[in-house]
Amino acid sequence: MGLFLRDKKHHHFIELYKIVDLEAASTFDTQSLVIQAVELIERLSGIKATDFSLNYTSKSYKTIKGFVSRYQKYKDVVYCDVGFNSNETNTFFSISNSLLNYLKNAKRPEKDVIQMRFQINDELVNEDEIQTISEELIKKFDFQYGYIHKFPTSKFCGERKVKRGLFSTTTTFDKTDQVWRNHEIGILHGYLKKLYSINYLNESQVNNQVISQFLKSHGGCTQISEEISKWSLSNHDFQVVSNLPELKDSMIVTDDLSFLNNPEAKQFKAKMTVSD
Repeated sequence: MGLFLRDKKHHHFIELYKIVDLEAASTFDTQSLVIQAVELIERLSGIKATDFSLNYTSKSYKTIKGFVSRYQKYKDVVYCDVGFNSNETNTFFSISNSLLNYLKNAKRPEKDVIQMRFQINDELVNEDEIQTISEELIKKFDFQYGYIHKFPTSKFCGERKVKRGLFSTTTTFDKTDQVWRNHEIGILHGYLKKLYSINYLNESQVNNQVISQFLKSHGGCTQISEEISKWSLSNHDFQVVSNLPELKDSMIVTDDLSFLNNPEAKQFKAKMTVSD
């Protein structure tokens, strides 16, 4: 019975993206983003943040006060991870600012991404509340793209499939992850990562001719800020649109990696990676 119940558990997964150059990466207020995200989750879910870690260190801090004190001692904060008694609640978030993760004189890519990932137990927040968390942060911190989707917790960590062994659990990282990582700047040129149940789109994506047609015919589209629209799809609409080949050319992540044949792929990769 216990195993059966665990299989029924789901989590909301949110990712938010902001394309930046070095100046924007260096001035981004990660500390305020962490504090506001914690406040939103605590208020809407009723659970408390219990663990804060910085820059991939093993040491963690138990309170916002401890986190802020340690944060201010770092010149650059590349990564933050915040847990909410995660072993029990399956709820946590992380923020990465990869453009700061280079030695002082090392060559860096022209552009990179500030990325925020949430996993929140769906028993703790409802659909409206999970969208409130996303939209408050999008508007406050000028994220340019994002999405929300629900996944079965027994099979996924975030949106990555997990492999469960006898003594360990690992997450998969495949070619589609690398294709996305090298071409994320495409979100500013009308491309989606792929389709999700809730899609937060910028102007270039809304103005993509193929996407704009689907915005009118499937689901609902609402403006949440001057720059960002929300495209919401029911389970039925999501299944229908996901299987339409017309949308494939507007997505960076597909099973067959067809985006790599797109002439723009090489240009995007040149901006997001360091050449040898």
